[in-house]
Amino acid sequence: MKRLALSFSIALLSFMAGLAAYCGVYGTLGLAAIPEIPPHNSPTLELRSGLDVHFLELNLTEHGPLAKFRVSNRSSETAYYPGYSKDTHCADLIRYDFKIEKASHCWCGTGLEEQSLEAGESVEFVVGIPNAKVPFAVGFDFGIGQERVRMTFWSKQIDPQAN
Repeated sequence: MKRLALSFSIALLSFMAGLAAYCGVYGTLGLAAIPEIPPHNSPTLELRSGLDVHFLELNLTEHGPLAKFRVSNRSSETAYYPGYSKDTHCADLIRYDFKIEKASHCWCGTGLEEQSLEAGESVEFVVGIPNAKVPFAVGFDFGIGQERVRMTFWSKQIDPQAN
C-alpha cells in the first residue's frame, strides 16, 4: 500500500512540475504577444475623436422612424465601411440605455462593397430606428487606416420626445 501511495505521489508531483513548466514557458510567451497600450498622446487614441457622428433629423415615414446622421472624417486616415453605395452603411448599431442592437440588415450581398470615407470628407446615412419612443444613440463601425482597425463611433444620446 505504501508503494502505491509513493508511486501516486511521484506521478502527481511529476504532473504538477510539467504543468508549472508549461505555464511558465507559454504563459511568458503569451504575455509578450499582448499589445502595448499606447501613450495618451498616441495617434491611435486621437483617431477616436477623428470621426464625428452628428444627428440631423428624425422623420416618421411609412417604413417607420428614420434618423439621418452626418459622419465627418476629421482624421488624417481613411475610414472604411461596408455598404451598397457611399451613403449606405451596413455596420451600424442602436443603443437604448444598456441594450445594443444591429440597426441595418444588409441581407443581399450583391453589390455590397467596401466604401471609404477619406480624410476631410463627410457623408450622410439614414438609419431605421425600431423604437423611436425612447432615447437612443447610433454607432457606426469603421475600419481605420491601412490596418482597418475596427472602431465604433457613436452619436450623442437622442431624445425623440425633445425633437
